[in-house]
Amino acid sequence: MSNNWIKDLSFLLECSDKELKLNINASKYVLNFQLINNKYNISLFSSDGVRISFDGNRLFDMHNLKIIKGDNAKNYIIGLLNDFRENVIKEIKELGIKYGVPIKLVEEILKAICELNVNISNCLDFNTNLISINLTNDFSKQSSQFDVKKKLEIILSRDNCIKAIINLDSLSESDMFLISTDCKNFKDDLENFAKFLYNYRSFNEKYSELIDYLSKRLGNI
Repeated sequence: MSNNWIKDLSFLLECSDKELKLNINASKYVLNFQLINNKYNISLFSSDGVRISFDGNRLFDMHNLKIIKGDNAKNYIIGLLNDFRENVIKEIKELGIKYGVPIKLVEEILKAICELNVNISNCLDFNTNLISINLTNDFSKQSSQFDVKKKLEIILSRDNCIKAIINLDSLSESDMFLISTDCKNFKDDLENFAKFLYNYRSFNEKYSELIDYLSKRLGNI
């Protein structure tokens, strides 16, 4: 059985005015990051034995069973994150080229995390109170080779809330464009989804990329 499925990139970026979260599974690394009330926690794992967690001051190295604190801890994790950034950003860029998906926001937040310089305000656009970008891998039940079908789910909230579910690999499944007033109960509504995109104005190139992408996918229906 092929093990190529292990190497398929997936990620989840969620950002509100109270919390920022980024989880990435790449070919060699797993990163989990969470920022709440200006306090963050990072967990980083790699296929070559890196097993660390860092809370901004104290680093716990689970592989070598040691604890490092203060500036020594920051320097230690920045060194690890530099290697992580180089490899994972390359994979994200390749994903963007292959599928034409918006990657600028994920890429910028990832770079900020690797520099230990993350601010929720850098993740949200003006008057936007929620953004979620979720790239997942669905494994085909019909295939003995565990073929991967990628999906991209984008949620964006400004007054109303929209959700797009994009099938990146499947031509047989239609994209879904949903809308909600509470970001919990969504329903199909192409007209109001299109109106949301039309009325969305931004000087932020990362959000302009998102809106342009969704407009293009909606226009393909």
